[in-house]
Amino acid sequence: ASWRFLTGWFFRTWGKDCTGTLFYTFDYPDTDPYNDLLPRKGGGYGENVRAWYRPDSQRGISGGPSTTIAWAREGIDDLRYIVTLERLIWRARYHDRRPAVLQAAQDADDILKGIQESFDFSKAPHVTRPRGTAAPSAWQHLDERDGVLVASGAYLYANAWGPTDYDEARQEMVKQILELQGLLGADRSWLN
Repeated sequence: ASWRFLTGWFFRTWGKDCTGTLFYTFDYPDTDPYNDLLPRKGGGYGENVRAWYRPDSQRGISGGPSTTIAWAREGIDDLRYIVTLERLIWRARYHDRRPAVLQAAQDADDILKGIQESFDFSKAPHVTRPRGTAAPSAWQHLDERDGVLVASGAYLYANAWGPTDYDEARQEMVKQILELQGLLGADRSWLN
């Protein structure tokens, strides 16, 4: 869920007016999709940023795509819906004077702002908002037992949203997009 936020809603919450680059790697030499808690040789990022796991027949790892990239793509799709709705609201307000269209634009804007304001970054006090990057996800409880890292509780991101919240927000945006498109008509050349 952190990657879905990072590539989508981040740009309308913490990341307003920011720029940057999304990068990923297809694999590192020392990967283990089954244990994110294993330390990396030579440092590096946590396992959840990998796009592809290499096969390792000795350990029973067949190799294949990581779910992280699917979540990142979903976030990019969320951002496309956000931008589409914002453009429709803008077009309705500045290029159409019909009261029904203006009211629909206001309703859609209120819903979009309500979604943005529903992120509650105080719900995960164990994760602090860093400067210059998105906040990381973290386990509620991370301990060491007999020299081995163990984690328990929920894997939380610092915004209080779960996977279903993203889907519900997208459905609400789609509903508003369709309503505004229906009121504005078929010409969509202004979206480019």
